[in-house]
Amino acid sequence: MNHFILTATGPDIPDIEEQLCNSVTQHHGHTIESNMSHMGGHFTGMMLFHIESQHTSALKNALKGVEQSGVHVEIEPSHAKETSNNTIAINVIADNSPELLSDIARILTEKHIRLGAVHTDTLSAPYTGEPLQRIQAKLFYPIDTSLDSIQASLESISPELMVEFLPSTEQGVTPQQHPA
Repeated sequence: MNHFILTATGPDIPDIEEQLCNSVTQHHGHTIESNMSHMGGHFTGMMLFHIESQHTSALKNALKGVEQSGVHVEIEPSHAKETSNNTIAINVIADNSPELLSDIARILTEKHIRLGAVHTDTLSAPYTGEPLQRIQAKLFYPIDTSLDSIQASLESISPELMVEFLPSTEQGVTPQQHPA
């Protein structure tokens, strides 16, 4: 079996997920992992799947029908390697700042930590109603890295920043948590 990554971006049409999943399944593919999102009238999705080589051309031809609806679809071979990383989900809440996600990404990159399945949103502080930014993500970190050092590095961004570690799920990020 060969592993492939399917990426799809375009307008948010009602049955796009079904079309993509059915196309892979109908051409003898098996989805291993997927992430699909809708935002601002747009759709983006990624699927990791395996399929026998003889079925890839037929799958690519079938996906041309999806592209006629304005969704751009690409299929590329996956060259994923097994890694010896730990995973954990984090929940970060801080004052609303345009630099927060890029600051977190910079600090994590310096520590050789990868971000995965990132979800960001804005919420209101419980008593003041002030806007807070929430970032939830799955982290892939080297086995010799301590969670305390990750937390200390992230909290150095701002005294108001709170970091909470949560058990990682198969989908990436644990169910959304709300501030106390």
